[in-house]
Amino acid sequence: MASGAIAFYFGCTMFLANFVFVTVGFGSAITFMLFYEIASLSGIMDCCNLRYAIHILSLGNFAAELPMLWFVRLRENLRLGFVLCYVPIVFGSAPLGQYLQNKIQTHILKLVCGVVIVFLASWTTFISLKNKNKVNKQAGCVSRDMGNGYKSAEINSQNSENVEENVTRTEKDSVNNDLSSDVNPVDKPNGKLNDVIEQESSRHKRNSPMYMAVGWKFWSDLWPIRFLLFWTAITGFFTGLLSGLIGVGGPPLMIFFLAYPHPIPVIRANTCVLATIGTIVRTVIYIVSDPPPSFFSDSWYNKSEINVYAAVLMLGLVAVPCALSMVKYLNSGVYKILLAVLLIINGFTMIVTSLLKI
Repeated sequence: MASGAIAFYFGCTMFLANFVFVTVGFGSAITFMLFYEIASLSGIMDCCNLRYAIHILSLGNFAAELPMLWFVRLRENLRLGFVLCYVPIVFGSAPLGQYLQNKIQTHILKLVCGVVIVFLASWTTFISLKNKNKVNKQAGCVSRDMGNGYKSAEINSQNSENVEENVTRTEKDSVNNDLSSDVNPVDKPNGKLNDVIEQESSRHKRNSPMYMAVGWKFWSDLWPIRFLLFWTAITGFFTGLLSGLIGVGGPPLMIFFLAYPHPIPVIRANTCVLATIGTIVRTVIYIVSDPPPSFFSDSWYNKSEINVYAAVLMLGLVAVPCALSMVKYLNSGVYKILLAVLLIINGFTMIVTSLLKI
């Protein structure tokens, strides 16, 4: 049975992990395993092995993922085509990684993957910042040119303003009356009317049975076939392969969204669905599988661990509203930096842990 201190440590770690996940859509396992490795190296987690930690992580993930399925607005942001392409390839390539696990030195592979992840995250961030500076410089040049053009235009417009002042108010009223009598009211330009029509059309589309069942925009990622679909399949393959080999599946998808930017709500919605699927699968595996002989119980779930379960579920749930209050401050630039930081942390964690075990 885990002590109260271990339960509190797991609970605080789960709070940080879910806070990062709700904010970014990634990083739950990265944050949790970072603090687990620190505690393990310091001797605090001698009573808890890695499989037990992942078991606790799966329970705590439910506290954030289930509420997030409501807050991310799946009906608007889910890309079912992406999910249908990504998930089957992940599950298909994971057994291959498990098969190769006994034929490859996983510590060496983990070290190489850590170096590659740090390099790709740093390089992608560098290119993004470089392009941003280039765009800012171009915008500055355009604004200066427009400013010079406005000065010359103001001089030319003064003459036309003087001419317009000669038109009397009565003449303007007569012209307006003539126009209003000749034009059909429906044909008049009306911004509010157009907005109402657009809203009603959008509402009718969202409420249609076809949209609610599958949604045409959901399938836009599958057909027509685009080059992005190819990279989605490659990302799914490496996610499953690395998950089976070294238990690290998040970095390929994070690098994918760094290389192909999407709106932040779309990323968070789709990663939430993928994370929930993964958590359900891990939970089922822990339910049907037996713990190792060194474990203190015959099952992964037992009443003696109720203090740990309560800590990770309660503190993991508290993290959801705290993180949602921070989401509104995110923009694309900050989001990319957060993804890069998570990747770099994950890469360095893999490098250090693999070096210590070689």
